[in-house]
Amino acid sequence: MDNRVAGDLFAETYGSATFSDSNVGTVKTVTITGLAITLGASGNYALQNATTTTTANITRPPSGTVKGLIELQGYVGAHATNTFVATDDSGHVLAVWPNVLLDSKAGSYLDTFRFALTGVPDGTTHLSAKATVSLRRRLAVTFDGNNQAQLHFVDPVLVDPHSVDTNFIPASQITQVQKLLGGDLNSDNVVNTPDYTILRNRWLTAAPEADINGDGIVNQTDYDIMKLNWLKAGDPQ
Repeated sequence: MDNRVAGDLFAETYGSATFSDSNVGTVKTVTITGLAITLGASGNYALQNATTTTTANITRPPSGTVKGLIELQGYVGAHATNTFVATDDSGHVLAVWPNVLLDSKAGSYLDTFRFALTGVPDGTTHLSAKATVSLRRRLAVTFDGNNQAQLHFVDPVLVDPHSVDTNFIPASQITQVQKLLGGDLNSDNVVNTPDYTILRNRWLTAAPEADINGDGIVNQTDYDIMKLNWLKAGDPQ
């Protein structure tokens, strides 16, 4: 209650205002602390309480956010380029993030990067990832009440997301190998003879379009990755 004398002026401040939790909802309790009055006629008054509560709403964002890790098989380069595609249950494309620069390594995992996508449309049920020299990987994605999700394109035997960020799930909750497999050099989502032809024609050069492991030279290491994935096909977008 404000029962100041008419005409008295002073400044009202507070330290923090905190919701009871971060979930979407209406009439949610907000705790306000550090209430104070300063300046003007404030010396003539004393606050009854420095803490109070009120209510407010948290609304669901109009679009979602997806964060996670993406592992590129055998990749040691400092950065890579990846295209993400959001689709619904019927496979309809809802959004595309082309040529996303991956340049934040995931802790000590040399072939794994962090990623974050914003503006993911409502209705998104799957997200696919395809690096320049990899096969596409498409995974199901589930959003929480705040329209946020995490997704990890990794091999759980090799990469534990929880060790990178304690907000991420542990590897034990990932039931299959989800990393991106290398060797698709012509972007047809299959590793086969046309890819080998590109590799052979760039042999012992620094051509990035054939440098599967990102070490700056096309050589036996790149061939070995291609051989592991020979005649494999990636997921649809």
